[in-house]
Amino acid sequence: MNKKGATQARLGVVILIVAIGLVVAYFLFGKGTTGGTGGTGFTFPVATALTFSGYDKASPGTVFTPTTVSVSVNGAAYDDSITDVSAGDTIEIVAEEATYHNAYVSPITLPTDKTSKIVSIPFNLAASTASLVIYNEDGDVDDQTASLGGSYQLPFKVKGVDGASTQDMRCILEVTDATLIKDLKLSLPGASYKGKDKPSWYTVSDPDSGVWVYEVSSVDGAITVPGTVAVNGKTGETLAGEDVIVTCYSKEHDIDAFTGKHIYDVEDSQGNDIHIDDYTITEAFV
Repeated sequence: MNKKGATQARLGVVILIVAIGLVVAYFLFGKGTTGGTGGTGFTFPVATALTFSGYDKASPGTVFTPTTVSVSVNGAAYDDSITDVSAGDTIEIVAEEATYHNAYVSPITLPTDKTSKIVSIPFNLAASTASLVIYNEDGDVDDQTASLGGSYQLPFKVKGVDGASTQDMRCILEVTDATLIKDLKLSLPGASYKGKDKPSWYTVSDPDSGVWVYEVSSVDGAITVPGTVAVNGKTGETLAGEDVIVTCYSKEHDIDAFTGKHIYDVEDSQGNDIHIDDYTITEAFV
């Protein structure tokens, strides 16, 4: 082969290698606008700058910058210093702001062609002045007269606050001498029995106390949710001198101190208390 032929052959090999490289790059990165003009070129990961804006769910015109925003990128550990990510990443958010319950944004996938993204975070105003009310069987808030072997249907209400939310709650029904009754039952819209496992940090009022634990749905706004606390007594026993206590704790969005994952509960996996609001009421038996 003469010199001209050899040169042409080498040139052909170079052209072939470049062509293969272009094809591989095409399928690895695709077509896009980044790094090219007129809508052509190859797309490499671009930074998406994140801006966080909190708003009041009950009053959307109330907008603010959250105190703390922790971001999990593609399932990694939460970090409160993240302000930009790669386009196309999936982010998950837990945020905090004073006077509000913690907020949570479920996983969202960012656009692949945007260099900035405003993330709006919905917050529930904490219902710190919400209240529980329990009545005796006569319909007033005086003590309940006990009878031998008696069972009682005590009217019960959860009173909400305008513009605020209790969020879902865990409610603990306690009687100060569990040997005197069969059980306590809470009848309330959105209430379900969970068992007798109280939070580790809940302290009973008496060594003889027994507890029954319920999950209760959120009460939002200035509404009153009526229900009943049923006290099922034992034959030959009286509750005179005892108390029935109802305490409800708000569930919160948080980051589990042990797993690093998002949770929605009154405590984390290690039993640490994470609730923000609580409400309690006592009915004495005489």
